[in-house]
Amino acid sequence: MLNHARALLSRGWQVTLVGYVENALPPDLELNQSLHVWDLKPYAAGKLRLWLRLARGLRADSRWILAIVQTPPGFPVLWALPWRRGRREIVLDWHNLGASLYALKRPTAVLRSKLYGLCDYLAAVRATRVWAVSSALAARVDSSATVIADAPSAVFCSAASAPENRLEWWRRVIPDQPPPPAEAAWVVMPSSWGVDEEHELILQTARFWSAHAGEWGVGIRPVVVIATGRGPGRDAFEREMGSLPSGPVSVRVAWLPPEQYPVILAAADAGLCLHRSSSGLDLPMKLADMRGAGLPAIVLDYGAVLQELPPDSDRCRFFKSREELGTLVHELAAHGRGRSGVIVDCETWENRWNRILGPWCALLESKGGGR
Repeated sequence: MLNHARALLSRGWQVTLVGYVENALPPDLELNQSLHVWDLKPYAAGKLRLWLRLARGLRADSRWILAIVQTPPGFPVLWALPWRRGRREIVLDWHNLGASLYALKRPTAVLRSKLYGLCDYLAAVRATRVWAVSSALAARVDSSATVIADAPSAVFCSAASAPENRLEWWRRVIPDQPPPPAEAAWVVMPSSWGVDEEHELILQTARFWSAHAGEWGVGIRPVVVIATGRGPGRDAFEREMGSLPSGPVSVRVAWLPPEQYPVILAAADAGLCLHRSSSGLDLPMKLADMRGAGLPAIVLDYGAVLQELPPDSDRCRFFKSREELGTLVHELAAHGRGRSGVIVDCETWENRWNRILGPWCALLESKGGGR
């Protein structure tokens, strides 16, 4: 959603971001005078009160002509939007199926999960336009949906060069965590810490290699997995991480300022993606960032939708089990620096947005759009 905001701001629009503000915005957005933020967090305690406030605010503001609603969780917001749309566009941006995520969180609530899915589809009729992040998802939700697959932002494809001394960079940016050993391989594991990520797999891998340290091999460097991001599952992960025995594979957890995230991708030897789609229809956005930074990735294989990823087979190694993950981590440690240092020549998010959505946006602007 931040990238959609950037695209509209670059065209001179006034943009309002509506949502729960958990972290500071990236500097480029924080300082942009054309961006406004409506923080819903103070009203989150009462869901009905929050919905009514949102509905009143959206209906009282006559200036906006475009609403982009990300789903999940889209349907409560869609019902809060005005019924008389007039010249307004309401875009439903599908990233996954809300019902499948709900089923992961509450596996015994089968009826509620089905009700959630029904609400999603009933609310979808409010949209005037539909986007989806994969062809598989588009085929499921709306055959006329525009597919806007994730792509790396320009910042990952250009200026994000590795620091000259990554241990010094670590001490400056992550002072609350002990730096990795000088000889260690760095594996970055970005995470939103949701229920659709298999975090336990890396803990199991670290435990396995601790118990089988004698099989690691003399002279093979250790591996440090650096988990980044914030989210609901992080605290539980850190508690389990605290009980890990020492071994050749260790884990750190760090929160990075947005401007430092591209830097750690550029500094790392490999990325690790533990996303397992709850629906089997969405693609991990973090893989686009890794690709833009030229970072090879170790990726959990969860289904056929992954065939929609760009065909960089030498940069993605897929696994399906803890055993396969353990083997790939060992291979990375044994065979030298994982990245080639060559950034992939790929289309950026900004160019893709302008190519696919630019003509539609220009039409809105010709009708007096801009907010």
